Amino acid sequence: MSTATVSSAIKDANCRTPFSKRL
Repeated sequence: MSTATVSSAIKDANCRTPFSKRL
């Protein structure tokens, strides 16, 4: 897995689950 793919996955996860909701 490349760094770009990981960053994309994290970005997608953040879009689906906003930090405000998680906190």
